[in-house]
Amino acid sequence: MKLNSKRKGSSYERDVARILSKWVTGTYDEIIYWRDSGSGSVSTIAKKNGKSASGLDGDFLCVDTSEKSIEYKQLLDIFFVDAKCLGNVHLNMINEKNQKSNQLLQNIIKVFKDAKSSKKIPMLIVKATNDKNLADFIVVPQKTGLQCKNCITYQVQEYKFIIVLQEEFFSMNNWKEFIFHNSSKTK
Repeated sequence: MKLNSKRKGSSYERDVARILSKWVTGTYDEIIYWRDSGSGSVSTIAKKNGKSASGLDGDFLCVDTSEKSIEYKQLLDIFFVDAKCLGNVHLNMINEKNQKSNQLLQNIIKVFKDAKSSKKIPMLIVKATNDKNLADFIVVPQKTGLQCKNCITYQVQEYKFIIVLQEEFFSMNNWKEFIFHNSSKTK
């Protein structure tokens, strides 16, 4: 059965929640993060009404209730994490002149703007549905202390970002060090 785009996105968000949980715990057994069923809509409505919805922006929530939950919540306090399944992803087409037809660039710019308005650092996690040979990847700003061997750097308008394979990101970057390195950048 083919999934419609909304169901495909929700399914991918659940997959990413499990991956983020594994990153911080080292096991798939614990669920630390889960998709926000509103996926940012609560935050969007609050902002339109001039109110704060801190902790309810991006696609994920920390659902952990253990004594470590404060530590785990730091990831989402610092990063605006958004996950997208995109059907039109072409890494060689990221340029200002191609904004109307470049779904990836439009989403990068949107996440960077949303993160800025939330006073957080953007992190876009992407699955390319049009190319099964293109592995899932992550987009973050250039100055995040990201450890990577095979990454691509871009600058479009004022946005300077790095694209790194998801597997490489999670295997080469310790979550506590990554949070510590970026904790002063959102204040």
